[in-house]
Amino acid sequence: MLTTEKTDSDGQSRRWQAHFASYENLVAGLRAFAGKTQFSTWKLIQQTGKAKPSKVPFTRDGKRLTGSFSDPMLPANLMNLEEAIAAVQHRGHHGVGLVFTPNCGIVGLDLDACIVAGQFIGTPTQQEALAVFEAHSFVEHSQSGNGLHAVALGNAATNKHDGELELFGDKNFLALTGLNGRGMASEIPASTIDLVNSLVCHLKGNKQRNRVLDANLNSDLTAHLKGSEGQASIDTVMSALHHLDPGMPRDQWLIMVWAVRHGLGDTDEGVDLVDRWSQGDFSAEGKMPDNYSGRPDVEQVWNSYDPNHLDRVTVGSLFKMATDNGWVGPGHTKEDCSDRSQHQSESATECSGAFKLTDGDVQISQTPPAKRSYVFADTVTAGTYNVLAGSGGTLKTMLMLISAASMAVGDDFGDVRIAQGAAMLFLGEEDRPEISRRLSAASMHYGFDPAVVSRLVKAFPAAGVDLRLTREVSGSIDESALVQNVISLAQQHAQTCGCPVRLIVFDHARLVMDGDPDAAANVTQLTRVLTQIAVTTKAAVFLLAHSPKTVLRQQAKEMSIADVAGSSAFSDNARAGFIMYGMRDDDAKALQIPDAERKKYIKLECAKANYGPQGTEWWFEKVTLDDWQVQVLKPVSLIKPMFKPGQAKQQLRQRILDLLTSAPLSARAIRDRAGQRRSLGASEKEVLSAVTALLEDGRIERRKPVPAEVQQYRLQKGREFLFIA
Repeated sequence: MLTTEKTDSDGQSRRWQAHFASYENLVAGLRAFAGKTQFSTWKLIQQTGKAKPSKVPFTRDGKRLTGSFSDPMLPANLMNLEEAIAAVQHRGHHGVGLVFTPNCGIVGLDLDACIVAGQFIGTPTQQEALAVFEAHSFVEHSQSGNGLHAVALGNAATNKHDGELELFGDKNFLALTGLNGRGMASEIPASTIDLVNSLVCHLKGNKQRNRVLDANLNSDLTAHLKGSEGQASIDTVMSALHHLDPGMPRDQWLIMVWAVRHGLGDTDEGVDLVDRWSQGDFSAEGKMPDNYSGRPDVEQVWNSYDPNHLDRVTVGSLFKMATDNGWVGPGHTKEDCSDRSQHQSESATECSGAFKLTDGDVQISQTPPAKRSYVFADTVTAGTYNVLAGSGGTLKTMLMLISAASMAVGDDFGDVRIAQGAAMLFLGEEDRPEISRRLSAASMHYGFDPAVVSRLVKAFPAAGVDLRLTREVSGSIDESALVQNVISLAQQHAQTCGCPVRLIVFDHARLVMDGDPDAAANVTQLTRVLTQIAVTTKAAVFLLAHSPKTVLRQQAKEMSIADVAGSSAFSDNARAGFIMYGMRDDDAKALQIPDAERKKYIKLECAKANYGPQGTEWWFEKVTLDDWQVQVLKPVSLIKPMFKPGQAKQQLRQRILDLLTSAPLSARAIRDRAGQRRSLGASEKEVLSAVTALLEDGRIERRKPVPAEVQQYRLQKGREFLFIA
């Protein structure tokens, strides 16, 4: 660890600590060009008005790196890797920097906001770029711990897209860390560099299309963003703000403040402008709206904007809302807006398919992309619509509440793997006290950190509230205004809590749709807007639905994804489908569970999976928390016995399997349970024979535990134990 000190203007000593791995990672990974004079040092320096310190590069002489990357004298002011490491230690700087110059023969990849809880969860484009790049590269985590760097040998022109994907080659500075470093830099094929460059170009094109929903506004918006932060930009933003009521709901007002911040940058003129608008200076009456809370509130929201956030708000949100309210952007006519308004009046919120030929361009990769990043149960991916169905009393809502809390604290729920992040739940049958009771009970019971859960989980009470996402208008089913409200809330939640929203839940199906739930056309429109929410927010969206009463007479082997009440479109249009039901007779018989006990067990079954394994099942036991007066789910492991009752050797093997189901044990620990009066009820010879038979049959395995198992079961590292295979 390197530690340096900096003194603020007020004399207060501030300590910066860089938790970097040993420089051995850099020496090993960059060996191919360590002797080149392409390195600098860098130091974290707090700049006035900035929330975070900047990484400032320094030359061989300890001066700030300035000038042009194409300056022929620049290499003389840089260092080789060994010299740069020595300079870091001598000057107390924070790290080694890599400087890209024309024809330097080095290429780099910089991916922002792609690491969560130490795991790579990049966007599909980031995943594809890293997949083709890392085989030839030294890869490390960035200084923030939230991004990745990859460095290789090759030639490229620098091409960047807002931190999501940046290719370095002939100009740029990269702050190296060595943190979690792996791989070695080697020659990267020119075709790979071309592919990554095309991905950056593709992103730039996509961003221009996505900033404003109306493609006719793209040219103006692109010109504005590429221009300087001068008077023209302020005039454009001011013109748009004149068409917006600052007395709008606070969640929309927050987005408008962030949109102006994105468009004008972190400038005094920008915050002054948005404060004047918020006070009502631009309204016809000049009246201050009731929701104005003063300049400090405006500045707090302004400063909370993170321009590097994966789900950041852009100035396009401002221009889109202003256009919907009659604003005519530069380069457009009233007739243009009239045409758009007429179209919108015909279908106010219709999200129809209107494509250009280039929207169908496909990127063909020569290597497999990174593995899918799952949000829930190794089956559900981000940006998809999914359904969970079950009869009353199966605790569907509680499962989602527990999953949301588990997601917040970064824990799996039993054997159900859950990604870390933020969550939003819209609960149509619960009021605020009931949500608080259930989520509090779960947090206390499972040991979740209440502060983290309350910060990352938003559960909206909607009992008695119109929760319809679709509306029937003149015989046509269209999306309601709630759809855009949910999307705005997700963007706001991600921005304020600092984590991506990974899960959005709607409970339940009949409350969130208009029209007949048995009509495929009506349900298809609902699933379309649910998919729209998922794609826009990049969250996994779950719709909770009831199962028809007929399932109560069905055995487990008869259950399927068709057991969703209403049209089959609920499940047909889902990327993954789950069903929850109480233990049936056939399961109880197979698991040798007495009939008196089976009713306390609930099964969660993956009945449909487009992007993961189908047929996986998880068992839970319903547990009543008397003090809270709620029921929660306790994950349990139920394994079908492999032997019939009444057979001594087979029963002994089953008892050993039951022991290992609870926790792995050493062979000695198994042997210590031998004896007629001990738990296994058999001689040591019989026990060892049973263990050998189970190993030969592949029912158990002898191996060393992985780190996670060492921590979970408190096992001794490096020692062999017996595990269920």
